[in-house]
Amino acid sequence: MSEVRVWGLICPGRTEEIGRVRRWTRDILSDHPSADDAVVIVSELGTNALLYTASGQENGVFQVALALSDHVLAVSVTDAGDSATIPGSPPRTRRRCTAGASAWSAPSRTTSPSTTPAKATPSPPN
Repeated sequence: MSEVRVWGLICPGRTEEIGRVRRWTRDILSDHPSADDAVVIVSELGTNALLYTASGQENGVFQVALALSDHVLAVSVTDAGDSATIPGSPPRTRRRCTAGASAWSAPSRTTSPSTTPAKATPSPPN
């Protein structure tokens, strides 16, 4: 059975925290082949949390979690939930992207507060 290692970070809802989240992710995953992809994903999801949810409002927070095993790297960002007063909130749709040797996927967001997970699994050998 593969050991799973988990890290978590709770951040104030300020834009300068996005840089801290990127550095934190890069430091933890420094030797992982999907580290650069994970940094981009936490940056994007964290920024969306600040721009489009209550996380970016006064006293808002968001949380980042990383889980790593021999078979998967999971990244998630939890926001403070919807805010009806924030214009231009993007639709919560299913996202999937392929980057490097990993396939990343994120399911639809349907709850408030919301956690958006992304999971990387190794590509099969050629």
